[in-house]
Formats: sequence, C-alpha cells, structure tokens
Amino acid sequence: MVSYLFDKDIWYKWRKYVIGFWVLVIAGILSLFFLFYGISKGMLGELPTFEDLENPETSIATELFSADSVLLGKYYRQNRSPVLYDELSPNIVNALVATEDARFFKHSGIDFRSLMRAVSGALTFNNKGGASTLSQQLSKLLFHGVSTKNIVERIIQKLKEQIIAVRLENRYTKEEILQMYLNTAEWSDNAFGIKSASKTYFNKLPSELDVEEAAVLVGMLQAPYKFNPRLFPERSIGRRNTVLYQMNRYGYLDKETYALLKDTTNCPIKLDYKKNDHNEGIAPYFREFLRLRLQEWANNPENFKPDGSKYDIYKDGLQVHTTLNAKMQTYAEEAVNVHIISLQEQFFDHWKDRDPWKEFPDELNRLIVQSSVYKQYKEEGFEKKEILKMMKEPHQMEVFSYQGPKDTVMSSIDSLRYHRMFLQSGFIVVDPKTGYIKAWVGGTDFEHF
Repeated sequence: MVSYLFDKDIWYKWRKYVIGFWVLVIAGILSLFFLFYGISKGMLGELPTFEDLENPETSIATELFSADSVLLGKYYRQNRSPVLYDELSPNIVNALVATEDARFFKHSGIDFRSLMRAVSGALTFNNKGGASTLSQQLSKLLFHGVSTKNIVERIIQKLKEQIIAVRLENRYTKEEILQMYLNTAEWSDNAFGIKSASKTYFNKLPSELDVEEAAVLVGMLQAPYKFNPRLFPERSIGRRNTVLYQMNRYGYLDKETYALLKDTTNCPIKLDYKKNDHNEGIAPYFREFLRLRLQEWANNPENFKPDGSKYDIYKDGLQVHTTLNAKMQTYAEEAVNVHIISLQEQFFDHWKDRDPWKEFPDELNRLIVQSSVYKQYKEEGFEKKEILKMMKEPHQMEVFSYQGPKDTVMSSIDSLRYHRMFLQSGFIVVDPKTGYIKAWVGGTDFEHF
C-alpha cells in the first residue's frame, strides 16, 4: 500500500524540481516580506508620518458669505469645499462602493481576492480589473497623486499605497475614509470634492443627489474629462449605466429600479450646470476688492497661524463673513443693468453714423499704448511700428454684449474701439450708522471690464 503512495524512484527523479519549487515560493514570500518591511521603514522613499495621516494636506477654497448667510463666492486654486459623512446622500456612498470597491467594508485596506485576480490577469495577459481598494486610491490622492509610467517605480508606488492604505484603515473608520475620499477626489470643470461636483453639474448639495445623479458623478471618477456629461453626454450615459449595473449587482438597487433608470429614453441625464468661475455670481467687484484686503490681512504678522506661517486664502479653507446683503446686492445689480442699457442706447444714438475715434485720435492712441496687448509685445522686444501692425490683424476673440459674451473676429485695436464705447456705472449702499457696505456694483461687467 505504501509503495503505491511513495515510490523512491519517482521521488529521486522529481525531488530537485519539488525542492526547487518550494525554495522559489519561500524565497518569493521572504523577498516580498523584506520588500514591504523596507518600504515601510522608508528605505525606498519616505512614507507619510502618523501626523501626516492625521492631517492630510488638501487645498480647500475660502468661502465668502453675505450678512444674510448667502454664499457670495470663493477664492481657490482648487474649487473644493469639504463635507461630513452625514452630509452625503446614501446614493453617492452606495454607488461609489459598488463601483470602486465592492468589499470595502470587509477588508482592512488590501483586498486579497481582487489582488489575486489582478495578478492572475497580468500573468495570463487577460485584464480582469484593478485591485486598488478605495483606501489605496485615497492614499494615492493624498500622498503622491500621479502614477509613474516606469514599471519598477509603479510597482513600488503600488506597494507604498498598500502600506499607507493599511495605516489609514487603522487610523480612521470606514465612514471617515469614504468622507475623505469624496472630499479629495477630482472631477472635471474645475470641480474638486463631491460638494463642488454636485453644485457644478446638478446645482445640488451632496445630500440631495438622486441615484442616477450619483451614478453620473461616480462614473466620472474613472476618467473625469472622458465621462464629462456636459461635453460627452452619450459616453457619460453609458458609464452611468455601468455604475447602475454594479449597484444592482451588489444589492444597492432592485431590478425594477435598475431597469427604469438605465433606460436612456425615460431617464436621460438632466444637468443643471453651474460654471466654476471667479467672474460668476453676485458682487464680483466687491469680491475682488475684498480679495486684495484679505491678502493684506494674511501678510500682517499679527494674523499669522500659531506655527508662524501665513494663511493662504486660496487653500486654507477660511470662511469670511461680510456686511453685504445678498438681496440688496441682487436688486442693485438689476437696477444698474436696466438703467445702463437704456443709457447705452441713447449713447449709441448720439454717435450714430459718426466715428468718435476720428474726433479724438489722441485718446485712441493712449488706449493702445496702455493696453495689455501692446505692453506684452513691448516686453517681447517688438518696435512700435511692428506692434501696431500686429494689433491690426484680425483674429478670433470673445467680446462683451448685453445679451452675453459673443465670439467674433476682429483686431486688437478694433476690440479696444468696440469695448470703449460701452458706458460704465457704479452703485454703492452704505449703512450711515455703522459704515457697513450693504451693496456694491463696480461696473457693467467684471469679466470684460
């Protein structure tokens, strides 16, 4: 019986292969262990400290509020405003987990089942999906951002992400990790974080997102520009439906609701797009004045942070409360707009069939020399004659109109002539008792003037 189970001749023939196999396995495991150990000790580049994990650096916009608690605008390099987990719709959380990390609540930073699937796919040249958990994606977003194209360096990056992911899992709850991820992630159209993305594409707070809206936003995370619903609606719908499928697959969406929402005829993407722009919103002239004053405030040593560094109004997430009244500001802007259009018509009638620049040639020459285009050419070393010739060449540009910006073709000099024909008006409301500014209109159009 034993002879059938153990044949010495067969053993002697194959033992070197068996021993070699196990030597390779053990050596691989030991090598991987020492590689992880070396990376965790910073031998292949520094890892974030526990202090870094507790206080990850993200750029948060400074928000300006009116006296009646209306958001007037923001100062930012990245348009990001953080939210708490309780301020997130369950739809956005479910869509994210179902699509990006279905076993998120079961692992501790590394999903070994997905990892084995990814390794198997790589060895057989059959891509079976990625293995990065949400915790690993968060570690990438927070601590190194862009993936390198060098294969060896990318492997080291992935191992670092896994180590940081485990540390994040030990440091934060699952809900806190989801909150951090959604506050850190980047969408298209200068929207950073779920709050900015929700406001940009649907003009909603994250707590108000419907299932299909959440699916659109989560779908964009794979490639924000590629799946931008404003630019590529058909492509975005396809990606949205993939997210809805994942939600149905993992029990976050029943079959009837899934069938209804994936129907592109009955359920198209309904955007309420709001452009992220410093020129948008009410009181742009007031906000620009305040920006300059805030810079002065931040440069004053009396206002430095406890560690002695300056506040950065574009990334430190300050909240500035002003004396402006949003309702009064809106009425003031409407009043200026109505009256300036009426006066503008009278002004155009006055100059009908006449060219003011022929009557005032010196004024036009002064405007040309003082223009930013002329100064730029001057800095580049061109002579006046050459500059004037280039400024007379027509090209594509956007110009102001009371019906909204319009695209046209004209020269830089013609643009100066055109824009200088528009009247300007100001409006200010001040409380005589306190000196508080309640409304401020600085001109006709902040972007163009």
